[in-house]
Amino acid sequence: MVVTMLLSRPKLRPTLRPKTLVPSLALLVLITAFPAPAEARRRRPKVRSKAVLMVSFDGRKVYHQRHATKVRSIASLSKLMAVLVVMDHKLKLDAITTISAVDVKVGSGGCRTRLLKGMKVHNKDLLYAALLASDNRSISALGRAVGLSTRQLVAAMNARARKMKLRHTRFIDPVGINHGNVSTAYEVAKILRQAVLHPLLQKVMRTRNYYFRPVWPKRRSINYHNTNALVHRLRFPVYGGKTGFNNRAGYCFASAMRLPGVGPVLAVFLGSSSKTRRFADFYAVLDRLKRRGTVRSNRRVARVRRRKRNRKRIRRKHKRIRQSQRRKVRKQKRRPIKRAPQLYAVDED
Repeated sequence: MVVTMLLSRPKLRPTLRPKTLVPSLALLVLITAFPAPAEARRRRPKVRSKAVLMVSFDGRKVYHQRHATKVRSIASLSKLMAVLVVMDHKLKLDAITTISAVDVKVGSGGCRTRLLKGMKVHNKDLLYAALLASDNRSISALGRAVGLSTRQLVAAMNARARKMKLRHTRFIDPVGINHGNVSTAYEVAKILRQAVLHPLLQKVMRTRNYYFRPVWPKRRSINYHNTNALVHRLRFPVYGGKTGFNNRAGYCFASAMRLPGVGPVLAVFLGSSSKTRRFADFYAVLDRLKRRGTVRSNRRVARVRRRKRNRKRIRRKHKRIRQSQRRKVRKQKRRPIKRAPQLYAVDED
């Protein structure tokens, strides 16, 4: 009986037929190719700056913030307030100021400087040196140019901060080397707004590169490169900005720009880990705003860039054609000239 049951046992068919195996494998490949939404979010660039603020120019609408009210060291962003004080005292741009030992002492321990002791420079050039390359000696020289000593300049900076109702902003030195120069991202944005509204300061901060020769020595030439990378790279109009660094503050920057669909915006990033990281954080925030639909793609800029690309492509094409024609002409010149055989006279009998 057992033998008959085994013989009559129905054969088990495979659950997956060869015809159904291929579609299932294709489905598996599709699932693994496109990550889950949670994994996609993890791969998005993270904003690692310790304090972040992106706010409208009037301060009424906040687009992104992170620890924006926390008090932190602001490093060379202090120079924005120093320059505002100097402009309030009616700086004479054409006047000449000599770099003294006091300026060397104030700038000691800071970044590299191109302003040597005894050098005579126009005040306009000192203004570019302060805002483009963050030269510490230029701030002290500008203060002396308007009749303010280092202590008086710091006192005027704190007085202006109180006048602007910046409760958490305090300055100990005019250049930002001291870690005691503190503020918040919100209050730094207010200082930047005042600097951008000044037409001359906005013109200086928007400059990409600045070249000048000191009054003495005349043979020496100095070239300053704007440390605000957004002025060089961003496709949108940039009104100005300032960068800064010290060991406690980390790498910082503040900048004002116009974003399509949003308008004028103030961006402040404090406490980043490197020079490039602070700008990478800015682009990460900008990418988030684009995904939300807050920032539109600038169609006009894209159209202009497309035209430039087409013009470059056409120029390259014409250049290749001209080069090929020149090569043909050279080859023709190099070919030996085929001369007709000479006929010699033969004496016939």
